[in-house]
Amino acid sequence: MTAGPFRAAPALRALDGIFLLSCGLLFASGLAGIALLHQPVITRDLVGIESSFLRGDSLGMQILRTHVDHILAFQRLLAWLDVHWLGAQQWAALAAIPLACLAIAALVARGARRSGAGPWLAAGAAAAGLLWMGNGFNLTWAMQAHFFMAPAFALAAVTVLTAPAGPGAGRLALCLLLALGAALASGSGLVGCVALALVAPALRLPARRLGALLAGLAAILAGVLWLRGLTHRADLNPVWPWLQDPWPVLLYMQNYLRAPAEMALRVLLPNYQSVLWSGIVADLGLLWIAVVWVIALRSGRRPSPLATQALLLCLLAFGSALVTALVRLDGGPQQAYSQRYLTTSLLYWIGLALLALDAASRARRLARGAILLALLLVNLLLLADLPRHWRIWSGHHAELLQSAGAVLADSADDEPWLRIHPNLTLARDTFGRLRALQGGPFAWPEAAWIGQPAGALFPPGESCDVTTRWLAPRVTAQGNWALAGWSSDGAGDAPDVVLLVDAQGLIAGLTWPDPGVRSAERPPGAPAQGWELWPTAAQRRAGHLLAVAGGTSCPLPWP
Repeated sequence: MTAGPFRAAPALRALDGIFLLSCGLLFASGLAGIALLHQPVITRDLVGIESSFLRGDSLGMQILRTHVDHILAFQRLLAWLDVHWLGAQQWAALAAIPLACLAIAALVARGARRSGAGPWLAAGAAAAGLLWMGNGFNLTWAMQAHFFMAPAFALAAVTVLTAPAGPGAGRLALCLLLALGAALASGSGLVGCVALALVAPALRLPARRLGALLAGLAAILAGVLWLRGLTHRADLNPVWPWLQDPWPVLLYMQNYLRAPAEMALRVLLPNYQSVLWSGIVADLGLLWIAVVWVIALRSGRRPSPLATQALLLCLLAFGSALVTALVRLDGGPQQAYSQRYLTTSLLYWIGLALLALDAASRARRLARGAILLALLLVNLLLLADLPRHWRIWSGHHAELLQSAGAVLADSADDEPWLRIHPNLTLARDTFGRLRALQGGPFAWPEAAWIGQPAGALFPPGESCDVTTRWLAPRVTAQGNWALAGWSSDGAGDAPDVVLLVDAQGLIAGLTWPDPGVRSAERPPGAPAQGWELWPTAAQRRAGHLLAVAGGTSCPLPWP
């Protein structure tokens, strides 16, 4: 007998399968985004970190230095590995992102299995949330690996603590070691230590073990804060005056936590409604977490391993929101929507999803089906917005790819360099050192083309039918042209590469057509893939452009 569509086990299994399929699509799109849309050259903060190793600083000198209020020990280790072992191609830091996501998924699956919940469902929810392309800022920038490593360490620490055998001395030491790893990974990992201390009393540990754990966590906090103080910036504003008026802090925290939900709801709702409903749901989630935590403290019954992991993730996100609000409130509450915080705020929603799955494991079939259906609808919202996010991060990738061509040619124009770093001196010096080491973009095959005869490398094609649609050339601050064009042959195919050739017939610059190039400004009817170059006045007078495809070249007229 069945009393509803979710009473039948086959219907529940089908719903499980559809949910896992949606998780798989989000997971695969995130991996594809990392592989295809990552920043192709080091940019912004990563320039400063790698430049120290390029100047000859040792790992020991740099690993515990503060970077914008954070100790990023593992991020610096990855940068050192990239510079000295992987040709400065960012592979170590980029690989750390999906590996940390997989580690989080595996830990969550372990907790779910021990809780009697579906391990694949829990792992899918965690991995799909982190690898959602709305989180593309942190997924595609190798600098942001620390945002994924810190919760992985913290989650590993609480997983060790909730082992069935109980936390013996060895497990307690391992838990503290993992907590130290989280604290050295980033500032959110330091907050994770506080979250672990808040969760620990609910686990009913023996008093001596609990005291040792809390003392160890306090020592980690004190030690890392002391290390931060050695190189801490002196220009930070004190946080205490903000506590005299807590409302801006609370609003900042709400914006921080609800940012992923607001972004997802915009697919269905106008902006003001997405703001309203995401705030309501985020606040209800906080109430739910508070109730679960208080019940765990007062009931005398340990929460399940999955619920413990969920509480840790939610408290980590909540604590990060509070600390960020106290330190960054000068930027106003809207600053909480910064893309760099999205990974940590996603942990809050992943934690809520895990709490829901933990509740579903003990619920009746109809309630379990309702919970799974709700989580499936969330995934469908995330998938619906996937094309828009792909376009956004494709554009960022394309901007850096065009700048990479300018870097290979040591462009005289500042514009492509400013995309890499606002400090032109640092950017040019860093890439000059990469050139000397034949690392970064200078290890790419195209780097050897600069200064070579174009005709010898790419003889003229037998028939040329290449058309180009242009944006109006723009004169840059240095008096050069900023060119953007969309080229294609008679079959509609874009060239493999576009070359800038000087008066002597030598290759003086190059760029790669890409669909993300200024896509919002693409002229009607233009091909999908555009390109950018910054020729000087002398190159415009005596040089020319070549479109290369299949090893042969065709001339392109100036606009």
